[in-house]
Amino acid sequence: MTAIKETGNKYNRLTVVSHAGTHDKKAMWNCVCDCGKTKVVSGTHLRTNHVQSCGCYRTEMVAKLGKSNKGKSDNRGQPRKYEKYDGVLGKVIGAVDRSEENGAVMYVVKCSKCNENHIRNAKHLKQGQEAQDCKYYKPPNWSGLEREDNIMRKKYGISTDDFETLLAFQGGGCAICSKPISKLRRRMNIDHNHTTNKVRGILCSGCNTGLGHLGDTIDGLKKALYYLENTPYDEFSLAR
Repeated sequence: MTAIKETGNKYNRLTVVSHAGTHDKKAMWNCVCDCGKTKVVSGTHLRTNHVQSCGCYRTEMVAKLGKSNKGKSDNRGQPRKYEKYDGVLGKVIGAVDRSEENGAVMYVVKCSKCNENHIRNAKHLKQGQEAQDCKYYKPPNWSGLEREDNIMRKKYGISTDDFETLLAFQGGGCAICSKPISKLRRRMNIDHNHTTNKVRGILCSGCNTGLGHLGDTIDGLKKALYYLENTPYDEFSLAR
């Protein structure tokens, strides 16, 4: 599909100056903001007003908060509901009416964790929803453990520390062939009993896969050993 020609078009504070290739199958455009800074924006974000400036608009809005209509809402002289909010998310230091969001009041909150300012609405404040741009943000389903450690504990019942200790006990390599094992591929190398889920050791991908192909049983391994020691072709040759 041919990209819409945007060169020369102006969207809010951004003027399109040239095509900047594609990203994720979206046409990207080099733009110059009214403030003089440049920014690469997708055509979709330009046409839908998702991006209106290089970022200077948001900076100006934050700077203006509290300088006009402070403590008012919808020009009716009523106090803003969360104007004096000081809670788990931090402290409200200003607010502004955002017409592009149906006139909803957006609050600037000085974060209690990172000490930076974040834009939050009444729902966020009421429900205690943290801003994702906070450097200390954790998703609601975060367990308190790092992702890799959390997955290993849930699936195998061991921690990353247990893995490191067991790997060192094995000499830093596969328990079968002694091939060195990369710590970046931890979960792929944990061998466990698929019935009891008990961890047996740490194997390289080849040995771990090989056990699976042999049925993950001692009987399967014995058959493979017998095959190597008594190849059918040798027996066939002797029988002729």
